[in-house]
Amino acid sequence: MQKTTLRRKENRPRREGFTLIELCIVTVISGLLFVSLFDLYSRYVLQQAIDNTEANIQASVSDISLFETNNSRYPFPADRTLSVNDPNYGLEIDPAAVGLTVNFCYSTNGAPKLTPAGTNGVGGVCMVPSLRDADGDGVNDPILIGAVPVNTLRASVPLGTGINVVFDGWGSKLDYAVSVTLTSATTFKFTNGVITAHDEAGRPTAGINDDAHYVVVSHGPDRVGAYSSGGQMASICNFGVPGAGLDTENCSNNSTFIEAIGNSTATGASHYDDHIYFAKSGVAGIWGNLPGASDMVNLNPGSVDMGTSAAPPSNDVTLNVADPTGGTNGIVQAENNTKAAQFCDKNNTNCFFTSAITGTGDLNNINCKNNSGIGSPNSWVMSGISKGTGDCGAPQYTPPLPCQKCPAGEWISGFQTDGKILCTGGGTPSVGCGP
Repeated sequence: MQKTTLRRKENRPRREGFTLIELCIVTVISGLLFVSLFDLYSRYVLQQAIDNTEANIQASVSDISLFETNNSRYPFPADRTLSVNDPNYGLEIDPAAVGLTVNFCYSTNGAPKLTPAGTNGVGGVCMVPSLRDADGDGVNDPILIGAVPVNTLRASVPLGTGINVVFDGWGSKLDYAVSVTLTSATTFKFTNGVITAHDEAGRPTAGINDDAHYVVVSHGPDRVGAYSSGGQMASICNFGVPGAGLDTENCSNNSTFIEAIGNSTATGASHYDDHIYFAKSGVAGIWGNLPGASDMVNLNPGSVDMGTSAAPPSNDVTLNVADPTGGTNGIVQAENNTKAAQFCDKNNTNCFFTSAITGTGDLNNINCKNNSGIGSPNSWVMSGISKGTGDCGAPQYTPPLPCQKCPAGEWISGFQTDGKILCTGGGTPSVGCGP
């Protein structure tokens, strides 16, 4: 008989989950991964904000340049203290219309008012002096500081300007500072920029020597001196306070702006996180249209040389015309008027003032007056020009003959050898009414 052996099966409990040591290891690894991913995400968000800021600055600059092309001037800044919901938001402020003068700011948030321009960046639109006298009047020219006038730009460049291009990547309005003389078509000259551009060491930068036309500024992620969409300053500008950041120069309500080589998020005097764009010259040709008129104006600050490679000997706008066929005579033609203070030969040696023709301010002008003091006014008429002893000839007049005028409906068509005029009404000339 076979013997059967029974064995008892033992039910031992199975291990499930992690031990405390394993759990600690997993936690540490997860934490390291989370920190790494969070750091990458933070860098991504920061780079997105920087990219949006740079793109909006460039879009604003493009629209300002197009505005200048269409209007022969740059726009005035807008009020930084206005909310985006205000009906006047984004509209340029003409300083003359509101009585804004140097070292004052104008704000329309609430009751419109003028306040002294301090160094803390407070004010809707501020006018401050520059370091340069561009127009030669003995006084340093002013600049205006405010916001990019987005709605004024949209009206002038409707296809180019988006409503949000005047904000940086941190939701702050872009500041816009412009040389005052460049906001008027009558005083616009490329040499009239008066904004200073310095690097972090206080040296001229960006090829600018106190002559930038305008500047567009983002006050960066710290938003020091920046205005929100609601028109409130996000963080006060502490320019001049010991230990304040380098970038507080850009919110100081003066004409100097800083562009550092690299951003520094360190606290203290070296801190700089702004983004900035300087414009020194606009988009324009040598000739531009004068707004509101059919006239053309010359935009070149130096000399204009037409038809010859020899430059004029001065920095004036000069027409130095040579004959394109290789001859000795040059021709200037205009359908209506050619305006100049003087006319000279091509060597710029023999000149005469236009008053000699127009009859203003020159005793030897060409008109029908008795300039010698003999006889009664209008008794003589001009009969020619002599070769004078000076650089230009003197007009010659007929003797004081009586009744030197044409009958009604006729006009002077020539002179007889005795000085009497010939008159015509479209038919055969007739002798004037003198003896």
